[in-house]
Amino acid sequence: MVLAFNGIFMNALNSQTSPCSSMGTDTSFEHIAQVTLNTLDNLSGNNGGYGDFSDLSTELEVGKSYEITLTPGYKDSEFNESWNIWIDYNNDGDYEDEGEEVLSIIAAGQIISTIDIPKNITSRAKTSMRVSMKYVSAALPCQIFSFGEVEDYTILLTGEIEPCSDIITDGFESSYKNWIDGGIDCSRVIENAISGEWSVRLRDNSGEASSLTTKDLALSAYEEITIDFFYYPYSMEDGEDFWLQISTDGGISFTTIKTWTSGKEFINKTRYSESVSINNVTFSDKTRIRLRCDASANADQVYIDDIIINACSTEIQETGIANIDNQEELEADLAIISSIENKPSTQIKSEKDAAFTIYPNPARESISFKLTEGKTNDDSFSIKMLDSHGNIVKYQTNVSSMENFRLDITELINGIYFVMIDNGEGVTDSHKIIVSK
Repeated sequence: MVLAFNGIFMNALNSQTSPCSSMGTDTSFEHIAQVTLNTLDNLSGNNGGYGDFSDLSTELEVGKSYEITLTPGYKDSEFNESWNIWIDYNNDGDYEDEGEEVLSIIAAGQIISTIDIPKNITSRAKTSMRVSMKYVSAALPCQIFSFGEVEDYTILLTGEIEPCSDIITDGFESSYKNWIDGGIDCSRVIENAISGEWSVRLRDNSGEASSLTTKDLALSAYEEITIDFFYYPYSMEDGEDFWLQISTDGGISFTTIKTWTSGKEFINKTRYSESVSINNVTFSDKTRIRLRCDASANADQVYIDDIIINACSTEIQETGIANIDNQEELEADLAIISSIENKPSTQIKSEKDAAFTIYPNPARESISFKLTEGKTNDDSFSIKMLDSHGNIVKYQTNVSSMENFRLDITELINGIYFVMIDNGEGVTDSHKIIVSK
């Protein structure tokens, strides 16, 4: 569930997962004296190595930068201190995920620096921030160390969640980034890359060891994800394959979404691009995506590169961030459409048998449909798209399953369009959508 407050969305869940333990064991020479960030200003003093200030919080908006002031307290002279700050962006109780260390700096005396909150954070929640000050060398987020101190605070992540956004984009040029190397049969290699020099080679059929898996992705706010990637198969015998899988429990169990088989979906030594959309899964903040090879030997290989995972939210559009349709506009639009098509308004139903949300909106390459009112029964629907001048630009008939139907709009130019849904007896629903590429 997502709640809206003045256009700012936050998860309804009010509690965050407790972080791991960390502290300094000796504060006789130095301690954290004061932390100032946005509206947070805590003159804490010496807390014996650890200060729990989770009752103190400030709001940080995604995509923005904030000045932070860190002030040490010394018994006598100043020392070089390593300041490290982490924010648990996906609220999973640790600070180990990509980008969660937001500051790392060594200096003596007071520090004034900047924290950047990334745009691609999908969670809008209450979460934790850890401030660590350790003598000379950097601390780990879950470390008990000698000289220095640790303080914990609460952060409220705010800001609009975009209806569609790229969650991760990886080309593997410098590291696995958002992905986990499964084992001996998964390797970053300088071979058969689509762009750059590096790709990931999967081989054999050794289960997890033949797999490339994302870290936990916070996707609970989204209704649909699309995985785009390139692959190059090599020496895969007929019948050997590789899989796309999904887990919503942090990798405990996986479900196979799609299979690519040699001799059927691909032939060896040929480059392919794939785009797979998933919208029949209830995503969680521990969602993982996996590519797994299911061949028979080390010589059987598939090279993966340039993976993009994009997520779209219908829930947010229904509350009005991106969906510009409402009842008054709908009635006016139906009248306009009736006039455009030279139909008497009596042919347009006053009571809709079925109503749909159309997402994403704005749309880029395709639109999908979600039933929000009424029943579809055995109706066969037609979908008609008109541009702002009344010209029919798309017309799809005999759609039997609206819930699983995606309408391709890649050929449409940017602009505002009308989408009319007809169940054979008249228009049952209509929306305006924006195409923006």
